[in-house]
Amino acid sequence: MLLPVVGVVLGYIALSLLDLWSQVPPLVHLLLFICLVVVVVGGVIAAIEAWRRNRESDHVHWGRYLLLLPVLIIALFLAGTDWERRLVMAFQPGQLFPPPQMQITAVITPPAYTHLEPLRLPISNSRSAAPLKVPAGSVLRVEVQETRWPPLLAWGKNTVVLRPEANGGYAIEGELKADGKVRLTYAGKTLVRWQVDVVPDKAPTLRFTAPPGVTARHSLRLSIDAEDDHGIEFLALKLKRADGSGVDHLVELPAWGTPVIKETIYRDLTADSLAGQEVILQLVALDGLSQEAVTPPVTMTLPKRQFHNPLSLSLVAIRAGLLTGEDDDVAQAVRRLRLLSEQPLVTSDATVHLGLRSAYLRLKSSYSEEDREEVANLMWDLALRAEDGGRSMTENDLIDALDACLTLVRRQADPEQVQGALGSLAEAFSSYGRARVTGAGKMGKDADAIDWEALRRLFLRLNDLTMAGDYDALAGQLVSLRAGLEEQPALLSANAYRYFVVASYARRVIDEVERQQEHVAARSRDNSAQPMVLAADQTALRNALGDLITQLARAGMPDTNLFHKLQGDMDRAITAFTNGTPEAIADTQTQVAQSLKAAMASLDAFPSPLAPDAEGKYHDPLGRPLPPGLDIVKGRD
Repeated sequence: MLLPVVGVVLGYIALSLLDLWSQVPPLVHLLLFICLVVVVVGGVIAAIEAWRRNRESDHVHWGRYLLLLPVLIIALFLAGTDWERRLVMAFQPGQLFPPPQMQITAVITPPAYTHLEPLRLPISNSRSAAPLKVPAGSVLRVEVQETRWPPLLAWGKNTVVLRPEANGGYAIEGELKADGKVRLTYAGKTLVRWQVDVVPDKAPTLRFTAPPGVTARHSLRLSIDAEDDHGIEFLALKLKRADGSGVDHLVELPAWGTPVIKETIYRDLTADSLAGQEVILQLVALDGLSQEAVTPPVTMTLPKRQFHNPLSLSLVAIRAGLLTGEDDDVAQAVRRLRLLSEQPLVTSDATVHLGLRSAYLRLKSSYSEEDREEVANLMWDLALRAEDGGRSMTENDLIDALDACLTLVRRQADPEQVQGALGSLAEAFSSYGRARVTGAGKMGKDADAIDWEALRRLFLRLNDLTMAGDYDALAGQLVSLRAGLEEQPALLSANAYRYFVVASYARRVIDEVERQQEHVAARSRDNSAQPMVLAADQTALRNALGDLITQLARAGMPDTNLFHKLQGDMDRAITAFTNGTPEAIADTQTQVAQSLKAAMASLDAFPSPLAPDAEGKYHDPLGRPLPPGLDIVKGRD
């Protein structure tokens, strides 16, 4: 009588080893377990009752029960090392036995390129919890401590048992690829649940907010609007000849890994092999998954550096021959380089001469592409040095140092790193300032001197912002300074700023004198006006002009001849009012009006070293005070 019971138990064990109970609803598991208990208890009772009555058992068909052995063997083989847990869970349904008080931790780690922090999940069995939105490619890791047997992680219809860890606990991790419900179960009972929504990574968007242009410094101006849900990892400018010849090449632009780039980026391409040619340019952006965005093509002529020094022109021609890669062009360039290098008197600069010799000796026996590119770069540097000493080279170093500093700020680097970059930027300013003064020539050492006091105050502000961690304001200051250096050539000049401030004041004075002079001229045509009263009014205007001339002289303003001429014309107008005829009065008034316009026009020789912002209002990237009434002269600069 016991053999059927044993057969039922062995069948239940076989199903347990096949991990059937983790695939069916907990209630089904419970009902079958109860049925098993009832069968076992009923069979035992029936066997005891038969034994008491000494009833002979029916003939047993052993072959039927022997079929269970291969089934058990196969089930045990499939269970592997997990056989013990499966058996324990089979005889401890979660509906009857509470799970142990285990410690559960769950963390979702987004992909590295998203720059997002890991998300620690709440340990809750609530069905109404808000879905967790995570980027595609995120990895879920669940760890469990303080349990003898590991639970199961269920994702939709799939389940997997947590694996043992070296610390005695259990863990499982895997990539989240689709939306779904994630549950941690033990013996069929749900311990925690999460609803996870996997957000696909969208491709970046990219556009020009304004047509590409050329700055006063002959750099390319690129107004860019780029966005990505997690960050632009790569940004570049793709160039190719408009006629389709040659090969495309990329000019890398700063990307910083930020989700949004709305900025004007400058690139000096005067050293590019396509400088001065009509090209087709496009912006290219990539996100962390290498998804690409490309702007529509734009055709323009790249800016080209104009050289005037004969040696610089020769070096640029040699460089052009090397860059073509054609054997005849390269051979001719090397011959020209040899001739220049063998003439020590071709330049008084020993650095240029030594550079020429080393370049020739390098190409003398090798025309490899690497050698040609490196010598071509050297030719450009030597051409700049021959053209204006170290001014252009130190200016390029200054721009590079400023870009490096801005990159660290955009990437939220440590304050120590930013301060180190600011120190390098200050050194670059110092080198550039010395080069400017050295190249001032006949104008004197102070003619092109940098406004060091304004720069000192600027760097104090930059360091204060760095220590305060106000990187947004710091980036704004650096962007403003970068734009000023590109768009306003006279930005750093102390004289240019002083002359502009004085010229702004002079414009306001001349504007007022012009209005009063028009009033005097109108009254002079009225026969009822008293000549002596008009003479007194003209004298007052002449005196106001005299005070202005005195202030211009004190400020060191050059070439005030037109103001002195205007003063002489006003003297003649006063004499005409006192002793002259109506014809003389009219003539002198006409001459004064013309001289006023000429004097006002002469002030345009002192353009603004300040930069207009996005709204067209002037501001000074160095933080110097603006002249009052600047809006009056804004349109004239």
